Amino acid sequence: KLKIENEIGTKIDEVIVKKKYLPNTSFDINLMFEKEVNCLKSLFGSKHFPFLLSYDYEEKTIILNYCGKSITSDNIPKNWKKQADKIIDSLQKNEIYHNDLWFNNFLVYKKILHVIDFGFGSFYNQDFPYINVNNNMISNSYDLIELLDKAMTYSIEKRLDNYLEN
Repeated sequence: KLKIENEIGTKIDEVIVKKKYLPNTSFDINLMFEKEVNCLKSLFGSKHFPFLLSYDYEEKTIILNYCGKSITSDNIPKNWKKQADKIIDSLQKNEIYHNDLWFNNFLVYKKILHVIDFGFGSFYNQDFPYINVNNNMISNSYDLIELLDKAMTYSIEKRLDNYLEN
């Protein structure tokens, strides 16, 4: 842990999260696992994203630091706009499209916004289910909350359509 903290220049919390990709009839879990690992490797050390601590291709598991609870109008940090801009800048700098930004993938922990779940992530181009955010889309916290609410509905619709097609 100390080696990782020294490498990234910040402390990770004691709480560690293990995420396991389970077989799914709608999506290729091998591809989703690979996308998440690659995106998190590219974002390693960035403040607003989980730190990829370990991964196992055979077991389809990743070990991450804890990033909090889903964003709400009650827990959104006062400086959320500045943080959201940094998140967007980091994604653009690394040419990453999250493609699935909605409430459950925006977390808040110790007044810091985190974006999680890069299973639909892609590099250079948008990919299914096409839910991304840019700096011009949000000007106040209600915009962000409303955007994430619409994204949730859109994400559910796209996943349902994909499931029905398969």
